Amino acid sequence: MGLRTLANHGFRLELAKLESTRIFASLVLGASTLAASAQAQEVSFVLNAEVDSICEATTDAGENIEIDLGVLSETPTGSEVSNDQDVEIVYVCNDADGFTRTIASLNDGVLVRVGSTGGDGNEIPYFLEAIGSNGLDFSRIQVTQPLTRTFGASTDFLNGVAGTLTVYVNGVLDQGGDSGDPASRTTVFAGQYTDVLTLTVTAN
Repeated sequence: MGLRTLANHGFRLELAKLESTRIFASLVLGASTLAASAQAQEVSFVLNAEVDSICEATTDAGENIEIDLGVLSETPTGSEVSNDQDVEIVYVCNDADGFTRTIASLNDGVLVRVGSTGGDGNEIPYFLEAIGSNGLDFSRIQVTQPLTRTFGASTDFLNGVAGTLTVYVNGVLDQGGDSGDPASRTTVFAGQYTDVLTLTVTAN
């Protein structure tokens, strides 16, 4: 009896040890599973967008504007005339490096008689003046070579900055000349006089 009891007690003790081992193993396994499931899973979203470059000079009158300076033979040489209405130009540029404005004259700052190549009696000099903010302005000048100016990036140009251009030219009516003769005469030959001014805005 005593031996069996001991044996039974021994069996029960061994069983208890085995059950404890199983429970412990089960707990350890459960902890490992929880640790694995707790690891963060990252998902990245890459967002892309694009803004096209816009650098331009626009007017309400379109791209080709005719400026009529009138009949210059009716204006004395000592007087000047200008275009009746200043040409308003709006400069817009969204380039982060700014833009460059170039104003060029086909005939290097003179009106040339149609059908001629210019020269004495066939050309009339004129002058250009710009008014505006942000460096758009310049004093009256004859455009004998391209006028180039670089502008830095500015939020003002995102919204558009307005400026004006005015053309000035002297009359060609010479009353009296060197002889003091009161008869009217002109300093150039009769005809149509013309030039083409081109204003270009280019992103830097």
